[in-house]
This record gives sequence, structure tokens and C-alpha cells, in this order.
Amino acid sequence: MLRRSRHPSLGRAVERLLDLGRHARGHLAGRDVLALLEDGAGGEHRAFAQAAALQHGRAHPDERALLDDASLELRGMADGGVGLDGRGAIVLRQKWSRGQIEARFANMSPCLIGMEACVGAHHLSRKLKALGHDARLMPARYVRPYSKGQKNDFRDAEAIAEAVQRPTMKFVATKTADQLDLQALHRVRERLVSQRTGIINQIRAFLLERGIAVRQGQRFLRVELPRILATPPDVLSTRMVRVIEGLASDWHRLDERIEGLSSEIEELAKRDAGCDA
Repeated sequence: MLRRSRHPSLGRAVERLLDLGRHARGHLAGRDVLALLEDGAGGEHRAFAQAAALQHGRAHPDERALLDDASLELRGMADGGVGLDGRGAIVLRQKWSRGQIEARFANMSPCLIGMEACVGAHHLSRKLKALGHDARLMPARYVRPYSKGQKNDFRDAEAIAEAVQRPTMKFVATKTADQLDLQALHRVRERLVSQRTGIINQIRAFLLERGIAVRQGQRFLRVELPRILATPPDVLSTRMVRVIEGLASDWHRLDERIEGLSSEIEELAKRDAGCDA
């Protein structure tokens, strides 16, 4: 949204720009904006005109060079974007859907783009780099100190824009599709291992409630379980035997899935030269 400048030297260019925005309901034609620029608008007035052209995706090639830095706050299906000029002044604030971001930046000259390293950021970073932009990812905890005021998408994007320009900022390397696949395998395996540990602990707890203690370690419980399930009903009721048998069956299925994922991870590691120790 364009706002009137409080500067005493508000000129004819900005007045015409505001009038065009009112009459066209915010849809500015590229030739009208270009005419404003050719009228000699400079400084703040030129930034207003260029920002309007960028916001409506109809910028003349000269206007597309306006942004030196940009930042994106990725959240859900609508992402906040902030654009800065060479002086660090904010000249663009706009929300885009995930599907619009690539199209918007395809029409801009290469610039520095900062994003937090979150879900979907690596994919978008690869897309923006393919368009010639310098896309950089940062851990969210390193961006947080630059946030000001109440939290919202645009203020978060402003914090990202400021953080990405810091010379001492530590960036996250953009992952390839294969690296993200490997990461997904590790995360799924980690979840399955956690579930298996929970099942084993539950079996041990049920047995201890019946006075049956088993030495620590998976392999000891695995070996002892068939003998325990064969104990007389006065030690372990039939109902509890069925419960533990069901848990043991879940344990066996998890073992198979974990083994399959482990084998796939090992194969990927053997083919990746970066995994050689």
C-alpha cells in the first residue's frame, strides 16, 4: 500500500501516482509509472513509483533493478516479502502465495534474498538461485535479535532483511533434493526407533508389575520373552499374555522397518563422496 509522504517537498510525481492508484483501483499500467519516472521524479518519489510497479508485477526493466536486497518470511500458504533499495530503505511490502514467489522474482534483476531455514526454504532457495538470485538461509535463532516490535510477517521479514546483510552472519547451506531425501530417511528412522523403545519399556513395566524382572538390553528381553509368555496363568494372566504378544508383534514390525531404512541410508552414504570418513 502506498502512503502519502509527510516530507514538505511532496512533488507532482507522487501526487500523480496516488491519483492513478485511486482511479485504477491500485492497478497501475507500466507506461504510466514509466511516465512518472521520466517526469524527473527523483529520490523518494522515484522509489514510490518503482515500488508501485513492482507490486503489480508490471515493472519496466529499469524498475526491476530497484531491489538490492529482499527477504521472505515463509509461513503457511501466504508469505510476507520485504524489498530494500541500495540505501537500505524499504520500498516493497507485499504478501505472496508460495506459487507466486517464483514468478515475482523471475521478473527482477538478481538480488540478495534472505530466508529463515525452515520447511520449504531449501526448495525455494534452489528455485531462486536458478533464476540468478543470491538466496541465503539463516537459522531462526540468529534472526530473532533483529526483530522489532510486535511479531507479524512483515516485521519478521524486515528482521530477516537486516540479518542477511550482516557480514558475520552464519548461513545454512542449501540442501539438494538427494540430501533432503537422506534427511527424511534419518528422521523417519529416528521416530521408529523412539516408538520401538517405548514398546520395549512398556513390556518391561508390565512384567515388573507381575514380579518378572529382565536384564537391561534389547537382546536379553528378546531372548527371555518366549519363556516368559509360557509361564503359568497364576504368574501371568491370559489377558496379559495377549497384550504382551501384541506389543511383541509391533516390536517385530518396527524392527523390519528400521532395518530397511538403515540399509537404504547405508547405500546412499556409500554413493555419496561427502559421507566418506
